[in-house]
Amino acid sequence: MTRTQALTLAAAVTLSGCGSRSENVAEREAEWSQLNADTHAKMGQRERVELTWEKAHAELLRGSPELLAARANILTADAQIDRVWLDLLPASSLSYSLDRSLSDIAARGNGQLSIFAFINIPGVVSTRMRYYGAVLSKIRAEYAYDLAVREQTLALWNAYRDSRRLDDRAAWAKLARSRNLLAGTGGTAALSELLNEHTLRKERDALQDRVGSLLGDMTKEYRLVHAGLPAPDYRDDKLDLRDTKKVGLLAMKLAATELEGGRLRRMGATLAFWPDVSAGISGPPLYSNGTNGESVWSAKEARAQANLTWRLDTQLAAVYSLAETKRQVALMRNRLILQNQERIRRLETTRNAMRTLRRRADDVDRRLSTVMAAPPATDFNSYSAWSNELRSLIVERERLGAEADALNAVFWFVEESRWPVTHPEASEEADAAEFARLNAILDNYEE
Repeated sequence: MTRTQALTLAAAVTLSGCGSRSENVAEREAEWSQLNADTHAKMGQRERVELTWEKAHAELLRGSPELLAARANILTADAQIDRVWLDLLPASSLSYSLDRSLSDIAARGNGQLSIFAFINIPGVVSTRMRYYGAVLSKIRAEYAYDLAVREQTLALWNAYRDSRRLDDRAAWAKLARSRNLLAGTGGTAALSELLNEHTLRKERDALQDRVGSLLGDMTKEYRLVHAGLPAPDYRDDKLDLRDTKKVGLLAMKLAATELEGGRLRRMGATLAFWPDVSAGISGPPLYSNGTNGESVWSAKEARAQANLTWRLDTQLAAVYSLAETKRQVALMRNRLILQNQERIRRLETTRNAMRTLRRRADDVDRRLSTVMAAPPATDFNSYSAWSNELRSLIVERERLGAEADALNAVFWFVEESRWPVTHPEASEEADAAEFARLNAILDNYEE
């Protein structure tokens, strides 16, 4: 094969994957069309899956889009830690050059093949700061993942609780039909609208969409099994809200990482006033083969470079940068303080609300029992008033149940003992040391 033919073949192979834009887009459209058809087929014959709480929670941890994104952030942060050390390895490159006139392009003869290497020696301080910042980013990503686990778990739990309320309403509908309380059999339209099958079906469909979105798969029909569902109940007021080892530790960890990140940013801005030191080792190619013959790297030709640069801040750029960084860190600290105050305030108001909710729920249950035990009215006005009261009590019972779930979820979210350790390397001793370190950061943080 001649050199011209070889070059032509290489160009053809290189450009073979670079078709026209319209052709490439058409291929992607065909792929998406097939995916769309497959999805339609799955949705038309949706697989019915029974989900206990334990199974659903495992599916959530495995396939939740939010948790997948949070885990990807941990992997990205982990790669940044590796990058700090990988940057210490020699950089190398392979080069092949051909320098000829166009009239001699097809002539025989070798070009220049070279292998280069360069060692960059970063400063000790900058390497340490890069490593510390990368580790801090990973810690923050892990805490963010723990936070996402709690948020997604509570979202799934709320879906289960809503499913149970729909089952309760279906039971009310069955009882109402047995007593001829619905429209068409003497009941009022308001009660019928609440208990008819169409309304229940719409709400169950919406619930299916919520569960599918949480689990990352909407092609299945989920039947939520309520047996084994956690039932947190904080009406006994036994949770000590001031014990940060048991309540709100994750929030404190996130605040501590934010404060430490602010300190690191201030330190980075301060380093602009320091001299910059850089060093490296370079030399001839490790290997070269071309018109000038074959050669290998020689230590005699290697060169070491070192530079010490002290930038004079005559334009006050570093001064203004440091001042701006300090302002931003101070604003961040004030924001964290306000968020902590809001969290504590919310816990206190939630506790106060829990104290009155139980009395209201018990009162609604007593009134429901009384209404259902009452004999059906004989005249229309009395019957209409009775059915409207029944409807309002059913609605009020659902509302109070949803309110109780929301209040319990607030305490469940912050009670550390209810959440298993996410990271296997954690231990009780490590947790104790981490807690002491976080308290030190929060107590001794200087603006």
